[in-house]
Amino acid sequence: DDGSTEAEIQAGVVADQIDRAAVMYGISEDSTEYEPYLDGYGFYHAAKAAYEQRKAAINRDMPATAAEIEQALALLETAYPGVERPDELPGNSGQLTAAASDVILALGN
Repeated sequence: DDGSTEAEIQAGVVADQIDRAAVMYGISEDSTEYEPYLDGYGFYHAAKAAYEQRKAAINRDMPATAAEIEQALALLETAYPGVERPDELPGNSGQLTAAASDVILALGN
């Protein structure tokens, strides 16, 4: 036990999943394979679900982190419009990577 609150732990889980989704998107931009896109789509939805579980606590205890998470999730929603990979990817891996980094920085890591 390092003294982290439940909100801090959950925000860390969300940050990890956002980062993984951003990495997979970058791989998807460089590849026509479906698997990296599908993995990223799954990581995005895992991040979204984890955030929704503790959204109130994260917003209460870590409002700056919550704001960064919400921005990153909005970008991921655009980047991953559905389970089927679009012919042209609608997102930007640089923006996604920056957003994931902003979440991690807001956590203080």
